[in-house]
Amino acid sequence: MEPKRVKGQDVLEYWRSRTDLPGLQRIARGIMAIPGSSVESERIFSASKEVIGDKRSGLGPVMIRD
Repeated sequence: MEPKRVKGQDVLEYWRSRTDLPGLQRIARGIMAIPGSSVESERIFSASKEVIGDKRSGLGPVMIRD
């Protein structure tokens, strides 16, 4: 028997209750952990300009990758 989806129900709580579908439950919870915006990746990209910029042009590819 499928748990009834109630309007306003927490999506994470819904997937916690779906113990009958452990594989799908794991996938759904993993997908919901992905941030809905790119703010964090943009922040990291902007910070990388300070590491790989004109002031530090002496860094080689290995050091930059590390």
